[in-house]
Amino acid sequence: MSPKSRSGSGLGPFPQRTKLLTGGAMASLALVMVGLSNPAMATASSPRANLAPVSASDRCERITYDTASGLVVERGGGDKCKGKNGATGPTGPTGPAGEDGATGPTGADGADGADGVTGPTGPAGEDGVTGSTGPAGEDGATGATGADGADGATGPTGPEGPTNTASCSEVDAVTTPAYQFIAQLTPDKQIFVGQRPAAGGTYAFVELTDVPANACGIAVHAGPADTDSVTPDFYVTIAQVDSDILQEAECNAAIIAGNPPTCGAFGPPFALASVNRAKGLK
Repeated sequence: MSPKSRSGSGLGPFPQRTKLLTGGAMASLALVMVGLSNPAMATASSPRANLAPVSASDRCERITYDTASGLVVERGGGDKCKGKNGATGPTGPTGPAGEDGATGPTGADGADGADGVTGPTGPAGEDGVTGSTGPAGEDGATGATGADGADGATGPTGPEGPTNTASCSEVDAVTTPAYQFIAQLTPDKQIFVGQRPAAGGTYAFVELTDVPANACGIAVHAGPADTDSVTPDFYVTIAQVDSDILQEAECNAAIIAGNPPTCGAFGPPFALASVNRAKGLK
């Protein structure tokens, strides 16, 4: 039986074969029943006479019939032929989910993303502990001199200091028609008196020995014209420290040239206001 003579089925070759076998069996059974009632008809209508023998090249199915009864006694040849594909059936329900597979290996790290937007500045932190003082730096250059400041107020007057007698030093001289007389008071309270001719020359000095300790000024004054050896030729006057009290000594010129004059002792102190002789004293 050629597969082309069979109708296509989407259920495969087994339903087709069942249909074919069922139809053949029924036909054979009918023929048997008719043959039993009508032998002549059964002889004329033998199934083997009406059915073509199965070809050895039929690769779909090979059926062998019994010659006496017309029933199928052997079926073989395999089901190697396929009919046309039927229409695709509806999709069946989704089966249950399978178990999770094993975790695959970790993939390579992706590229770094772009930097995000800078966030707002956070609050200032607490001040840290003050560090130790560092070494002193080098001195900088001296700056320019500033402007002079205003004069300050005058301070109070200090107490009066002791008298400076060491600075009491003075020299005085006078010239007469015949002589030049000179007197010198040194800081250490020495008094030297000298004379020389009026024309000049070298002074001859004599030291006075009774000088008062507070002497601080000296003056030489000429006397009246020398007419005798009694009238003084000049006077040496000394003044006391910081006062107008004076003391005076009378002196005479030496007759012999080159000798110093001679002087008497200083007289008692007297006030400047009591001097009434015209000696040039103030």
